[in-house]
Amino acid sequence: MRSRMGIECVHKFRGMFAIALWDTKQRQLWLIRDRIGSSRLYYSIHHWTITFASEIKAVAEERAAAT
Repeated sequence: MRSRMGIECVHKFRGMFAIALWDTKQRQLWLIRDRIGSSRLYYSIHHWTITFASEIKAVAEERAAAT
């Protein structure tokens, strides 16, 4: 579905989700969660590195390890 519809495919998603989509042609990363916000999505950008996870503890641990 993603290859045919592009980023617009997210309008078809239903339920609880938090996902990352990488567009190779546009070189874009999309971090997406459900409309209600049932699934959490945390991220950090530090020294040209992006870290993302559904739990803040994972992002904090990665950030601590990177410094």
